[in-house]
Amino acid sequence: MNMKENLLEEQQMNSDDVQYTRKIADLNDQLRKDMFTGNMLKKHNLRNKIVLTPGVDGLNLKDKEKVFASVKYYGNFTKDNNPWGEKDFGAFNFKKERYNWKIDYFDNTMSFHSPDKTDPKQTVRVLTIMKASEY
Repeated sequence: MNMKENLLEEQQMNSDDVQYTRKIADLNDQLRKDMFTGNMLKKHNLRNKIVLTPGVDGLNLKDKEKVFASVKYYGNFTKDNNPWGEKDFGAFNFKKERYNWKIDYFDNTMSFHSPDKTDPKQTVRVLTIMKASEY
């Protein structure tokens, strides 16, 4: 392979990587957008899960709604908190306390990592919302 062919192959791989990552980020955005709405009951979301740690679950309803909205509308993605571009982690402050959320990817049995995070038929997404102090 000559230098030009190598460069073209590398650009194609980078393009494929970007498309792969963008698909994961889009699915993660969709999960956050649909959480705690009627859309969570749609067929494409029934397999996904939301986990609240005791600190979040123990909040009063009004505060929970504000925390959920902070996760749903989170957009402060940077190279530091989103190095792979998948939009699978966020952190924010609410009432002088730090909160984190994270999306993990499991296979259909929830025993192993997903074989393909871009395929909703092979992936169960688990969104965990926690107080940073619970980590």
